Amino acid sequence: MKGRLSIAFALLFALLASGSGQAGGSHPKRSAAAEQLRQAHEQFIAVTAKGDADGMAQLIADDYFVTGADGRTADRAGALAQVKQNRAQVEMKEDDVNVRLLGSSGVVTGLIRWKVGTGEKAATGQVRFTEVWVRRKGRWQLAIAQATAVQSKAEEKTGHKSE
Repeated sequence: MKGRLSIAFALLFALLASGSGQAGGSHPKRSAAAEQLRQAHEQFIAVTAKGDADGMAQLIADDYFVTGADGRTADRAGALAQVKQNRAQVEMKEDDVNVRLLGSSGVVTGLIRWKVGTGEKAATGQVRFTEVWVRRKGRWQLAIAQATAVQSKAEEKTGHKSE
């Protein structure tokens, strides 16, 4: 179980597909750029959840750095190695997604509810995430990602995580 939980946290370096949120601004160029960023984020989450390290490599910057929900950090090589080790499908559902443009950079934030495994061996949780994207050579690249574990209501009351 701990192994699967570690894999889930490693995958949560980066996070989920689908969801709703705000792209901000009504300027046509800004809206198009925000939509492109949202699509890059969704693609990143999709390839990460299924363990597609090659797909992930296409979306992350050479200087990529991540801090996972478990506090561990990784550079590009470390993050790709973690994703490559993933053999299980991780289910993720996003909520409260916000895409914000800041010049040639963008920030994507949101909440992810995740599940890995099935039946009694399933592990679940939720994280808030922040991703910093940069526009380089005409495309969005993920430069920095950070996830923070969010306690469930039961965990808040007892102070213990249930598994």
